[in-house]
Amino acid sequence: MALVVEFRTGIEDKLPYALSWLRKAAAAGARTQVIGQPSDLQALDRALWTELAEDFVPHARTGAGLGPSGQLHTLIWLGSDPVTAPAPTLLLNIGASVPSILEGFERVIELVSADPEDAEAGRSRWMTYKQRGLAPVHRDARIGG
Repeated sequence: MALVVEFRTGIEDKLPYALSWLRKAAAAGARTQVIGQPSDLQALDRALWTELAEDFVPHARTGAGLGPSGQLHTLIWLGSDPVTAPAPTLLLNIGASVPSILEGFERVIELVSADPEDAEAGRSRWMTYKQRGLAPVHRDARIGG
């Protein structure tokens, strides 16, 4: 199966968007790894714990020392360390650089905010994917993407 890279652009605030996206992914049973800046991952981790209790999304930080059973039952992983057993098939990038590891993923979702600096970083990532022979697709979050 070929890797699908999807850019979601025009996002006002990545954190609430990522929260919503992760809730849907977890509800569908999708194993997802989230990468980004440590401060952004910490904010996302905190939000996943404190947002609506009835909507709690089970998650863990990579390198958290969970045994095989914990890894098996955790759908959402935050951090740059690869998760091994069983490995996530979705990668959500809330950061500014292209993920260093793409092998094993079926789909990469790139979140790009409306901030000019983040939009420029998104354009750079788009070009990097194209240079690697991939064909990224675009969805404008402002119109339901």
